[in-house]
Amino acid sequence: MGSTLTWSEGEREESEEIGFVAITGYEVSPLKLTAYVENETLPGWSNRLQALYVGSRDRAFDAEVDPIGIDSYLVMDLISSLKLGDGTLSLGVRNLLNNQYLNVTNQINAGFDDSYALASRGRTFTLNYRWSW
Repeated sequence: MGSTLTWSEGEREESEEIGFVAITGYEVSPLKLTAYVENETLPGWSNRLQALYVGSRDRAFDAEVDPIGIDSYLVMDLISSLKLGDGTLSLGVRNLLNNQYLNVTNQINAGFDDSYALASRGRTFTLNYRWSW
């Protein structure tokens, strides 16, 4: 098991008259939480479920620094690996829940131009074999 938590915030001085305002979403990301659970189900076969949560952030939007607020999203992945011969066979399912979301950069850019409102990938399957020598 493991996890990470990242949260930062900041301000910059706009001018003496205006004072301090929130830093743009390009420079300060919203809250980010990752977590995973991994298990060796049988010798040589392991399975991992991992999640990424990105929180909302409206502070720069409220301060009229960003053109749009950031909406939160959750992405989960499942990865199964099996030692096979001299290598490892892996099957992955990215965005397991098939959530439709825009990553942070695309959300901010979409506030300037709708053509940047491109959703991230939906559910994606991967199959690979890694051979080490």
